[in-house]
Amino acid sequence: MHLNVLQTTVLSLGFLMCGYGLQKRIPLFQRFFIPAPLIGGIIGSLITTWLRRQYGLTADYSILPVFVAGFFASIGLRVNVGTIRKGLPLLLLFLAITVIVAFGQNVLSYLFIRVMHLNYQLTAIYGSLGLIGDQSVLNTVPFLKKQGGFDLPLLVGYSNFGDIVATILGGLFYYFLKTKKELTDHIAIQVSEFSPAEFTKVVFVFLAAVSVGLIPSELGLSFWLNPAGGGFLAGIIISVLLNQMRMGISSEKINTIGNFSLSMLLTISFITVDLSAIKNTDVLGLIIFFIQAGWLIMFCYFVVLKLFKANTLGAYVASGLIGFSLGMPASTMSTLQCLTELEGASPLVLFIVPPVGAWLISIINPYIIRLFA
Repeated sequence: MHLNVLQTTVLSLGFLMCGYGLQKRIPLFQRFFIPAPLIGGIIGSLITTWLRRQYGLTADYSILPVFVAGFFASIGLRVNVGTIRKGLPLLLLFLAITVIVAFGQNVLSYLFIRVMHLNYQLTAIYGSLGLIGDQSVLNTVPFLKKQGGFDLPLLVGYSNFGDIVATILGGLFYYFLKTKKELTDHIAIQVSEFSPAEFTKVVFVFLAAVSVGLIPSELGLSFWLNPAGGGFLAGIIISVLLNQMRMGISSEKINTIGNFSLSMLLTISFITVDLSAIKNTDVLGLIIFFIQAGWLIMFCYFVVLKLFKANTLGAYVASGLIGFSLGMPASTMSTLQCLTELEGASPLVLFIVPPVGAWLISIINPYIIRLFA
């Protein structure tokens, strides 16, 4: 049996609803900020894997780039000149921090492999290749695939393990900060009502930004402008143009559609994680992963929080860094979405964290990997 793109989307939406239902009914999930898309996505991954093995079920997840571009377009559409002026220095600071983290991950992996006298190719797997951005980063360093003895199953298992654990660690880290620091400067989420005409206008602008944002990928430029980066820039450009023509759209209305896109991309991302591959992770990999996680958490607590001030923005940024630095962009975005839904919004966090974690670091990381591979 094959599910077409519409049926796959409806099934994913059902798993997302299941995730929200369990999050609401199990207090520990809300207390420790376990995201609903992660809960629903893991359930979906287990069920679809079983159906695939028992009945040959296949599904069409080709709509995922649309949700990616949609969420990032919604960020861009909420940006104005003031946001750029205030947020760009913070975005560049966060990018520099992320580059330091990627470099540090590879240094630690390299030293560990040298001390243990292991295959040097494990350096890449246990470094930023297997951590930041998941195993899809391998496509940006194709020479590794051509090297004999490269352990692809180990990379996939190590990376998939990180995808799940990093999402949980991000929420736990914020919970820890909440018990230690005064985090009170949240902004309540505004719920917006649509008239039919307003809904049509918002959907048109939103889909226009998504369409433009996907063009670079369709032209083969996804290394430089993936759907996240393309959607983000397209959203900013359209937002600035609309504001110049005094035809701007309220952030609350864009946020409603953007949040749906985010929920769907997160759920599909976790559904498509092959949980069975985690068995390929060896004990050494688990030891190195938790060493990587340990120094990163300390770095976030003692450095990142201080650089971004010990307030809500700093807490959100630090928690978000843990997500994609040990897992994938969806790990970070699901944590930030969960924090926003349960705690409230934090100014500028969406402008700073997701564009770096899902776009900019994916351009820089392959060059860092080449220094150690």
